[in-house]
Amino acid sequence: PEDVGKAAVWLCSDWGRLVTGQTIYIDAGYSAMGVPYGVLEAVRERSEE
Repeated sequence: PEDVGKAAVWLCSDWGRLVTGQTIYIDAGYSAMGVPYGVLEAVRERSEE
């Protein structure tokens, strides 16, 4: 929730007004690693079994 709030505040800032038509991922960096959210945890859980 805190990260979503910070993103909303940033979008309301002078810098954020330059952003249009974009999807902003708030997923702890998973999308930057090329891994869909939740997949990495599932793989780790299976490897621990």
